[in-house]
Order: sequence, then C-alpha cells, then structure tokens
Amino acid sequence: MTINQIQLLISLIPLTYVGGAMIPIIWADTYRNRVPNKIVVPLMLLTLLCWLTLAIWQGEWIKLGISILFFVGTILLGLLLNIKFDLMGMGDVKLLATLSMILSWFSWGVALVFLPIMAVLSLVIGFFVIMLSSAKDMRLAPVVFITFGFLVAVAMN
Repeated sequence: MTINQIQLLISLIPLTYVGGAMIPIIWADTYRNRVPNKIVVPLMLLTLLCWLTLAIWQGEWIKLGISILFFVGTILLGLLLNIKFDLMGMGDVKLLATLSMILSWFSWGVALVFLPIMAVLSLVIGFFVIMLSSAKDMRLAPVVFITFGFLVAVAMN
C-alpha cells in the first residue's frame, strides 16, 4: 500500500462514518425529534483528527483552516437560527457544521453552496410537509443526508 493510498483512506474515514451513522441519525430524528450527540460529536472529533493528520502529513494547512472556518461559520449561523428564530435544533446545527467541515476539505466551493441548498430544500419540503399533513414539524436529517451525498459526489469529481 502506497502513502497516497493511505492518505486517501484517511480522507475517506469521515465519509464512511457518515454512511454508517446516517440511518441511526435519521431514525432518531424521525422518531425522537433529536439528533444524538453520541453519534455526531464522535464524527466531529474523528473528522478533525483525520483532517489534522492529513494537514500534518501533506502540509494542507490551508485546507484545514478552511474546514475549521466552515465549521465555525456554520455553528454561528446555526446558533443564530436556533436562538433568535428557533428554526433548528442544536443537534441539526452540529450535524450541518460537521458535514460542512467534511465537504469543505474536498471542495470549499461545493461546501459554500451546501447551506443555501439546505435552506431552500428545507423551506420547500417544510412547506409541503405542513400543507399536506397534520405535522407541524419537519425532520431535517433525511434532507441533509440526501443533499450531502449528492454534493460529496460532486466534490470528489
């Protein structure tokens, strides 16, 4: 196994975790209306560890900095949406921030469109959920993962 292959495997670790955590997060969000910290926080830390390892190994400090900036920016935006407008829960905020940190490592341009796409999709789907059912609340996790998967495919090409 070459060094490049090992580095590629390290970069795929957070994506593999996301793939494995997707169903439990969607289930918890749908049935308990919570995105569990015990799944999201390890993903956050694992992603940071992988990106730090790759930054040290490859000298990709700018990519690490951009990823951290996206994470912090998404957290701040999420705090605003949570505290001021009560539009999303903190579990959703942490999940979106971590996914934007992952996306920005592969392509900051794709990560930049992640939040606006999520906002538009959430508004459109939320409108239809409220209009077509008695539900007053929309579960964001399925929309987040579908959008994230599509954008990861775009970012990795």
